Order: sequence, then C-alpha cells, then structure tokens
Amino acid sequence: MVGTAVHDSRGRAPHSTGPFPDLRGDLPMTAPDPRRRSPSGCRPLLLLALLGAGPAAACTIDIAALSFGSIDPLANAASDSVTTFTVTCPVDTAYSATVTAGAGSYADRRMTSAGGTLDYQLYTEASRSLVWGDGSAGTSVISGAAGPAGVTRSLYGRVPAQPMAIPGSYSDTLLVTVTY
Repeated sequence: MVGTAVHDSRGRAPHSTGPFPDLRGDLPMTAPDPRRRSPSGCRPLLLLALLGAGPAAACTIDIAALSFGSIDPLANAASDSVTTFTVTCPVDTAYSATVTAGAGSYADRRMTSAGGTLDYQLYTEASRSLVWGDGSAGTSVISGAAGPAGVTRSLYGRVPAQPMAIPGSYSDTLLVTVTY
C-alpha cells in the first residue's frame, strides 16, 4: 500500500490520503498550497510511506520417508537406513533444519505400534555419532545454504539391536522446521 501525508513545519498533519486515516480530524481535508509558507517560513513537507511489499517467498523442504524395512530381532544387530531431504529457496539463502523428538526423547526416540515400542535414532552424518535434533540436549542442527536448484542432504537412521522387540509395524511422526 502507498499513501501520502502532508505535514507542516511543526510536524502537524493537516491532510492525509491513501490508506492512512486523517491524523487531525478537526482540520479540513484539503491539502495546503505547497507554495505557501507557514508562519515560520517553511514549506510543508511531503512524506511518502511504503508499507510492506508483501510476504517474502518461502523456502521449502521435501523429505523422503525413512524406512528400516523388516528387522529380525533374533539377529541381535543394529539396522541402518538412509533417506534424503531437499531444501529449495527462491534465492541463495542460509538455512537451519531442526526436528522434534517424536514419541520419545532425543536420547531415546521411539517408534510405536499396537503391541509395543521400538527404539531408533536419527543422525546428521554417516558415522551416526551426531544426533539430529533442535540443538538442545547434545543434539545437532543441520545448516547450509540453498537456492532455486535446491540442496539435498542425507539423514541417517539406526534401530539398535532389540532382541525382545514384538513383531509388528512401527512408526513415529516428527516435525521438521527449516529456519532461514
């Protein structure tokens, strides 16, 4: 929106136009003659205000589901999986990506089923030593820069050996937040 307000040399606004209300309701709604000088000898000052150009274009994130497939609890071994996510921004933009803990905590993430729970964890790198989180409780945040072509990053998951796990279909829902 664009509007104008004419102010005299004392900062009073005898007239305004556009989306701005009249700042002095007791004065007439006519603009003073800009050639006319006020008692102090100054000419009125014309101020223009530009209120917002609209919301900035948003960065987006696209995440592929992380699936661990079938796990044999009797194998007594961890099950690893990898997925990717892509951040795309209209112009080159620095971003950080955080994730909630889900059904458990950052230390003990849990997938649930009708019959029980299954521990798992998400990591920011292939060695699976940095837990992905929100930067609290020893977790890591994923940071980088993305532009119109997008940038793709890998996420690493692990289900540790759980020989007492109950067979079933397990899932968890996490909220990923991209800040830019």
